[in-house]
Amino acid sequence: IEFLRKELKLERINLLGHSFGALLALEYAKRYPENCGAVVLVGAAPAKSSYLPKKSDFSRLSVEEQTRFKEITKNGTFEKRDPEAVSFIFSCFFKMTMGDGEKAAEIDLGLDKGRIEKMFSAMSTLQPFMDSYDITAHLDSLKSPVLIIHGEKDSIPEESPMALHDMIPNSIFIIYNGAGHFPFAEKKYDFIQDVMRFFTIYAK
Repeated sequence: IEFLRKELKLERINLLGHSFGALLALEYAKRYPENCGAVVLVGAAPAKSSYLPKKSDFSRLSVEEQTRFKEITKNGTFEKRDPEAVSFIFSCFFKMTMGDGEKAAEIDLGLDKGRIEKMFSAMSTLQPFMDSYDITAHLDSLKSPVLIIHGEKDSIPEESPMALHDMIPNSIFIIYNGAGHFPFAEKKYDFIQDVMRFFTIYAK
């Protein structure tokens, strides 16, 4: 993020991060307070790896989808990065984590071989960090104003973003009823309105 800011020759930047991207935004705000303005966290991953949900809610998938999911993860087609298999697994993930799982069918991932390779490479790079991380240190001294947006039906429990809200002094917490892990897609009009209002007031 800091490299990109320098390349773009920007004095200060405002950040919006989703899921693990929210943690990256927070970490940047801690490390470079003089370069960071307002921050929006959407469906933020837990601040500690030990808080991550241990199980996925497979009950939200049909019996046929559960069967195919197990077959794909066992027969190696996902690891071989087969576009059809990868797209199916990710569509299941969306169905399990969105407030209305049926809306997952509306999402076109557009996963071709090139994009899948980049995605797997990024996942591989992040894995050591995801296994054991804790970004809670010094959050109480964060200077950036922070908006935390969370979906009521997110698989990440509400206690997680509430804990961030309690730790960050200049933070605002909003929960979207009926939304899951992707409130920008599930409650897009409310989301745009809330984010634009926040940046209009606090962005520098």
